[in-house]
Amino acid sequence: MMPSPYMSLIRPALMGGAQTLWVLLPPVRAERVRRQLIVAHEEFQESRHLAREALEPPLREKLPPKAVEAAEGQLARATERQSKTAAELQRRGHKISKVNMTDVIKEAAAHVAADDPWSYQAIRSSWRIASGDAHGKLWPMLHRATRTPSATEPGVTLLQDGSNIEMVGMVAGSAYKLTKAGMDMFQQRCASPHVNPS
Repeated sequence: MMPSPYMSLIRPALMGGAQTLWVLLPPVRAERVRRQLIVAHEEFQESRHLAREALEPPLREKLPPKAVEAAEGQLARATERQSKTAAELQRRGHKISKVNMTDVIKEAAAHVAADDPWSYQAIRSSWRIASGDAHGKLWPMLHRATRTPSATEPGVTLLQDGSNIEMVGMVAGSAYKLTKAGMDMFQQRCASPHVNPS
């Protein structure tokens, strides 16, 4: 078991702050709308996957009729919303694409830490480490573990991992910076008049 459950809690804050900032960053409103539409399209797609899985055998046969009806309703609503989002993207002349969170983090970090390469890299590293931990990967531990040569086995190094307050501070601080910048940008966009309502 990896001693990194806090990363699973901090990672959504990193994602939410960065994605909010990424959607709101472009100075042109049409690009902000495009970004929000591709985020929404992806969210509806994931909602469809969840509802569809609940309706697959053998679970479907075990569900009470009310639960099947609820899953079918959710699937229908998510499908309709995803279709409308896709149609709106196409109406605006855009292709349907996926959100690449690594690129989102990179762009958001460049905005938040434009003049500070250390903070810029801290935000990007926070994303990688939190993602690796959240997916139960071993490699994040290799970057933060204490290394001790084995007293009994020549050439063997023991790795000891545990709560690392510096690492938690870096990731939580990155999440805070991104979230604050996203909220500040939201306030800025709300204060700007819209010439073109599209």
